[in-house]
Amino acid sequence: MLSTAFGLTFWGVLIFYGVALYAVTPNARTAGAFFRGEDNSGREAHQWALTASIFISWIFAKSVTNAANLGASYGIVGGLAYAAYWLSIPLAGFVIYRLRRSTG
Repeated sequence: MLSTAFGLTFWGVLIFYGVALYAVTPNARTAGAFFRGEDNSGREAHQWALTASIFISWIFAKSVTNAANLGASYGIVGGLAYAAYWLSIPLAGFVIYRLRRSTG
């Protein structure tokens, strides 16, 4: 069982993260900005920006589905394994960066 301190820490970090993101996220000032992604001048978002946004959203949704499926099949170990997989990507980048810096 997880301890109460761990649970409180987890929820505290999650709440802090949500409040911090809310604080730094720009607010939509008009209906066009909210529904159509227009900027302050009324210009619509470029197609490449929308395409990139949709692609990233799809990757995120697929990632959540994969994590849920692994968690359902293997319990907490499946979820942790999926988290470790994603952690390996920036970790490999850091290792490659350090190797390149140390070997010239």
